[in-house]
Amino acid sequence: EAFDEASLRARLQAREDDLDARVDLGLGLAASGRHEEALETLLDAVRRDAAFRDEAARRAMVDLFAVLGAEHPLTQRYRGALARALFR
Repeated sequence: EAFDEASLRARLQAREDDLDARVDLGLGLAASGRHEEALETLLDAVRRDAAFRDEAARRAMVDLFAVLGAEHPLTQRYRGALARALFR
């Protein structure tokens, strides 16, 4: 299934608590190489419901950290933000 960013954004505009749309948007952004936007979107999903869809947003963030590498500035910034979101 192709990444339909416009459709996912429209769903979120209509219902900002649509976690399926939020997680799918984050995954699509990550696959498109838009890593910072992806991490921000996925982090928002974690903050809303960390357990949603078997922790899909958290797992996607950890996968992206692995792709970027531990020393990448985005990994360093968002790993801390993820920890704060999970352990608040």
